[in-house]
Amino acid sequence: MRVARTLSLAETVLEEHPVPEPGPGEVVCRILACATCGSDVMDWYVARKLPAVLGHEPVGEVTAVGAGVTTVAVGDRVAIHHHTPCGDCPRCRAGHETLCPSFRTTNIRPGGFSEYVLVEAALVGELLPLEGLDPVIATFTEPLGCALRGQARVRVAPQDRLLVVGAGCSGLLNLAAARAAGVHDVRVAEPDPERLERALRWGATAHAEGDLVDVAIACTPRPDAIRSASEALDAGGA
Repeated sequence: MRVARTLSLAETVLEEHPVPEPGPGEVVCRILACATCGSDVMDWYVARKLPAVLGHEPVGEVTAVGAGVTTVAVGDRVAIHHHTPCGDCPRCRAGHETLCPSFRTTNIRPGGFSEYVLVEAALVGELLPLEGLDPVIATFTEPLGCALRGQARVRVAPQDRLLVVGAGCSGLLNLAAARAAGVHDVRVAEPDPERLERALRWGATAHAEGDLVDVAIACTPRPDAIRSASEALDAGGA
């Protein structure tokens, strides 16, 4: 199988590797699509991981299952999660699953930018079967999960005035999630006219400078955008 291994910030090479074989409790998937996360092109974040096979938003088809696997079968199309917490440590019980010591000890191997991946036993329960969904669209499973988790942690409610700063992929997913949850007043701050127009078509209104909101979600790493999100908060805002 072919694997795209990133050696440095300036070099990614194709390598040939054997297709993995599943051990007990493990699953092998043929990758159908894998999205590129913003972190995959964020130099300071990626540099400490290299060399590595990147890609953690994959969708695949199950091609082989190890002994004891009953949750999925060969031929199933699944969204593949990249880490899983233990669910029982103090961090997990406090709702901080991504800080669980077990979280980053699990991973898909070698990474989503390859033709096949081995899903280790701890992650098999995280496989999400997909019925009739386009694999490219299904790669939004992980970033949509991030939006849903963020809104749950900040306790977005239907009556809130919500500001989404940035209308890229993450911003649009937050907009769509909030609208689906019944939030009527969703405002977007976005300097790019095309992105802003798309957000308006999705049901947002353009944020007016000086207006205050109950919740602000910054969907861009720009310091000035994060600052503007904070400054837009009304008393008691989140």
